[in-house]
Amino acid sequence: MKPHTIAENLILPACKEIVKSMLGESAEKEVSRVPLSNNTISRRIDDISTYCFIHREALMIKSIPDELKNVLNLVIKIVNYIKSRALETRILKKMCEEAGSRYEVLVYILKLDSYQR
Repeated sequence: MKPHTIAENLILPACKEIVKSMLGESAEKEVSRVPLSNNTISRRIDDISTYCFIHREALMIKSIPDELKNVLNLVIKIVNYIKSRALETRILKKMCEEAGSRYEVLVYILKLDSYQR
């Protein structure tokens, strides 16, 4: 059974019945409009997992020692410095290629403090 089929055949009918008995037929019609395609469900799962990843990082940042936080902030400054300059970015990519590195590019990194809200 495909994931969206399970949602359409099992979950949606149960939800509709519960909503209808508690809130009435107009609420049941609203529940019927919830999209359950593979793409929609997959996208929602990805959205939730991204949120959980960011939340987990935010919790981790709150508990790391100040010394490690200082080191990570320095790494962030270095990465962002390289990424903000085309020549340095190309040199780093070339060095990584020659060294046989699995990764050849860097991404901009937010400050650690931005996770601490």
